[in-house]
Amino acid sequence: MLSAITEKITSLIIAAGSLLFSSVTGTNPGFSDVKIVVEDNQIVCSASLTNCYSKDLDKIFLSGQNIKINFTIQIFEQRKNKPIYEKKFYHQIKYDLVDEYFEVFLSEKKDNFITNSLKEAKDKLARVEQIEAAKSTLLKFGKKYYIKLIATMQPIFFDAFQKNIDLMIYWNNKKATFSSELFVKPLL
Repeated sequence: MLSAITEKITSLIIAAGSLLFSSVTGTNPGFSDVKIVVEDNQIVCSASLTNCYSKDLDKIFLSGQNIKINFTIQIFEQRKNKPIYEKKFYHQIKYDLVDEYFEVFLSEKKDNFITNSLKEAKDKLARVEQIEAAKSTLLKFGKKYYIKLIATMQPIFFDAFQKNIDLMIYWNNKKATFSSELFVKPLL
């Protein structure tokens, strides 16, 4: 119990630094291991967020706050600025300060994952697995398309400071993005 209180105080100090100083060392997140395939008439995406964690952000994870990463999958027709399809979902992590475990919720699967390991929790939080992005019937023959993946972190509210903390500073205020190569329907 004492370690949980110590971790909470440490996390609050880190959070205070985030509020008061602009010297937070952020990362430049991106996506790796991106796979886009067609399975049973569905466009299915898998990917991993990379370079998205830091020691300071780990301390925020240990604060007991709900931390949410929002994901967006968009399908664009070549030379069009507006997506023809968009799917949004999120992954959320919360540390239980009393029982000392992490709970990761994956909204796209409505699934909870529980672990005592911060590393396992972060791995699950960063992994997008077999997301059914859209029906392939959405695509027209002869047109070229690309898929864009985007991830952002949602701000959190700390009662102790009565302020929101923009967690995007830990990502140098940059969204994680990935754009696929152009493809046509027959090549999926």
